[in-house]
Amino acid sequence: MVFDTYHIIYLLANFFLIFVVHRFMRVFFEHRKYKRILGILAYSFYFIMTTLVYLLIDIPLITLITNLITMFIISLTYEASIQKRIICVVYMYLFMAAAEIIAAAMTGYINFSQGEFRDTFGLIATRIVAYCETLLLENIKLTRKGRNISWISWLASIVIPISTLILEVIIANQTNLTKVEAVGSVLLLFAVNIIAFYLYDSLAENYIKKSKLALLQKEKELYSRQCEIMQSSTEDLQAFRHDMSNQLIILNHLLEEGKDEEARRQLDQLSHFIKGKVIYSTSGNTIIDGLVNYKLQRV
Repeated sequence: MVFDTYHIIYLLANFFLIFVVHRFMRVFFEHRKYKRILGILAYSFYFIMTTLVYLLIDIPLITLITNLITMFIISLTYEASIQKRIICVVYMYLFMAAAEIIAAAMTGYINFSQGEFRDTFGLIATRIVAYCETLLLENIKLTRKGRNISWISWLASIVIPISTLILEVIIANQTNLTKVEAVGSVLLLFAVNIIAFYLYDSLAENYIKKSKLALLQKEKELYSRQCEIMQSSTEDLQAFRHDMSNQLIILNHLLEEGKDEEARRQLDQLSHFIKGKVIYSTSGNTIIDGLVNYKLQRV
């Protein structure tokens, strides 16, 4: 076997496919089952086996079986049932097949009469289309989970992969392109897609962390305010008990001296004083009730 430019680009495309599979797995599975090192080993095994089978054997049925088995091995590194793993692998392969059909429609790179995939651009297009599919699936998943995905993110999921693919077409049409330049342009194409979206993921994660920290800080301030309100309420209760004790002493003294009319006026004042302690909010939320009642009782 002659190891030409096509085979080098195939290796790059197959390596890029690892990232496609990884993002697709993130759509189906929430958490890893094992440590990261086992995940890296599983993805490495996928790359090595699929590459060797294609380069050394290149029989479509064996290639298909190898892909399915190695993808299922990758799924074992995530927490899920056997049924979900099988469904994930089947869907993954269907999406990859759909990407090949779309790439074939765009480039006509599949030669059915020979059963070979020899068009380099078609090979690259297949990987880019599959990557675009997984990005859109991720956005759909996040939207269903309640996260607001901006229209820029949706647009970027399509524009960035397709734009890099168009640039590759322009570069590939240069007739004086050397082997190193051809391989370098493909490497740059895949690198731009990986870096762009992993940079976006990092920024999104940092934004979420900052939002959570801001929320925790706000909750801390509310609880602190609630403690102040509770302390103030305790002081008010103590003052109320003290005033009530004094009023009862005065009332008892008036009754002993037979000053019924004055005692009656004292009782009226005491009644108005007690009615003044109104509870305005009873929503059940301690923080909200405390803040509302504290503020309104100060008006």
